[in-house]
Amino acid sequence: MAQPETSTLQVLITTGLEDADRAALGLNTALVAQSGGVQTHVFFTLRGTYWACRNHRKDLPRTDVLEIIDQLSALGSKLSCCTKCLDQHCMLPDASESSSLLKQNIRPAGLASIAQRAASGMPSLTF
Repeated sequence: MAQPETSTLQVLITTGLEDADRAALGLNTALVAQSGGVQTHVFFTLRGTYWACRNHRKDLPRTDVLEIIDQLSALGSKLSCCTKCLDQHCMLPDASESSSLLKQNIRPAGLASIAQRAASGMPSLTF
């Protein structure tokens, strides 16, 4: 088995509006790690896909979640989102392809990407 990259962490965000505090905790964990020199990979899946979408309600329970995502992007975290979850959680009538559904700097990716990182020994946290 391949050795993991030096100082890496994978954070899976699985919760959306139903538990915004948990999503914020996961993203803050990634932010602290990235700020401390750990290369983080944040993967939005299941209801957590909501946070990666371009369209958001105006009455978010935790607007800081979106700000944390922007900070992660600015610090160089790798942000990706489950392609299978996009249709359920990122419904935009004008979107012609999955990448147009996502916030800037978040790329669509399959579950194989998280499985490969975990199989390589990368520590993973799920929120």
